[in-house]
Amino acid sequence: MSGQVAPLGGNRFCVELDRTYNGNPVKACLAVVAEGTPDIRYSVQPLLITLSANTTGTPQAIHFTKIADVGPGARSLPLEAISSSGLPVKFYVEIGPAIIENNRLVFTGIPPNARFPVEVKVVAWQWGTCEPPLFKLERVSQTFKIIK
Repeated sequence: MSGQVAPLGGNRFCVELDRTYNGNPVKACLAVVAEGTPDIRYSVQPLLITLSANTTGTPQAIHFTKIADVGPGARSLPLEAISSSGLPVKFYVEIGPAIIENNRLVFTGIPPNARFPVEVKVVAWQWGTCEPPLFKLERVSQTFKIIK
């Protein structure tokens, strides 16, 4: 599986945006496997799925709690965002030395020759649903600094 999706197990997956997302429909490449039998050979076929975000239904909005500047010794920060629909909000790091783990921003280490302040940009998003129909939310981003 490749693209902006993540496996959930049991032949299921979910949309998982990252910094390469450009606002277009999400495309995922999957491998369809037929195990085969003594009379039919094993085979693998590629499958391209295009997932378009919902553009009808109830609009929703994201409130993303402000992230304050931090010092170079910070290890992690909790991320807090809510959608007006009550659906979970996900995050990704667009710029900076950090990753997302369980709705926490975890700093990965500042490069040795980095110039302070170091910018970090975090994006909050919610894909929307088909049933009940909820609009995909526009991504909401925040930029903060790691300062000396």
